[in-house]
This record gives sequence, C-alpha cells and structure tokens, in this order.
Amino acid sequence: MVLDFGDLKKLYKTLVEDKFDHRLILKTKDKLNIAIGKAFPKGNKTITWVPYNPTAENMAMDIYDRFDVYFLKHPLARIEKVIVYETPTSYAEFGRSEF
Repeated sequence: MVLDFGDLKKLYKTLVEDKFDHRLILKTKDKLNIAIGKAFPKGNKTITWVPYNPTAENMAMDIYDRFDVYFLKHPLARIEKVIVYETPTSYAEFGRSEF
C-alpha cells in the first residue's frame, strides 16, 4: 500500500474542496474583484482569492502544485495529472512532463 484512500480523501478536502468547492474564486489585485469582495461581509468564507486569473487551466496547475508539494515528501507516490471540468465536455488538464 502506498497511500490510504482515507488519507487521500482528507488531503483532497484540505487542498481542494475547502478552498474551491462552491466558492466564488476571484483574482487578487483586480479592482473589479476587490469591489465585488467588498459587497460580502467580512470573514465571509464563500470567496477564495487567488493570485492568478481563475481559469480552468490555471486552477488545474494550482491544484497540481498543491498536491505535488505533499507528494514530494512521499517518494512512493506522485501526482500525474489534474483535470478541472467546466462542463461535462469542457475541461483543462495539467500534468507531469516526462522529459
């Protein structure tokens, strides 16, 4: 056994679900987004601020990087690819290069 699925589920919840699921994802340092953010009460947990334009492509790379940092500590496991779906047929993926 390389990684217990229960541990993987907890990791997913911490790194992805708690940050992105059912959230409004806004780019920091964007004047319009800052104005939108001000419309929400302080401490509101429905907004996730990211330093990049929150496209599916950028989010796939961000999520990949979050897992990759964790898996660097576990030499028997590694992340290969992240796929972020916008619709059932539209998605972006980011993965390991084998060069």
